[in-house]
Amino acid sequence: MGSIKQGTEFVTVKEPAEEALLRSLWRLYFNPPRYKHMKFQEGGVISEGANDNENKWRIVDGALELLQRDGKVHNRFTYTRASNSFYATGESGKGIPNQYMSSTDD
Repeated sequence: MGSIKQGTEFVTVKEPAEEALLRSLWRLYFNPPRYKHMKFQEGGVISEGANDNENKWRIVDGALELLQRDGKVHNRFTYTRASNSFYATGESGKGIPNQYMSSTDD
């Protein structure tokens, strides 16, 4: 998230991944083809689908990180605008590498 100057005021600008995340209900394919629904809200809140592994979220360097209840990264995802999906990067060493999320709007 950044800010830009618009006239005499600064306006907060969300990253594309965050904008997409907040506007849809998602299917997290945690063990494809098995999935669960997830809903994300401002401030790192997961209002639907939260558990010990996917307890909070944040965007770091354009990537979505799902945080465990203890605050450690459970899985990291990159957002692909063309498919409106998030794909696990495998960087965190946790979670299932082939996890992905797709919007229920598609």
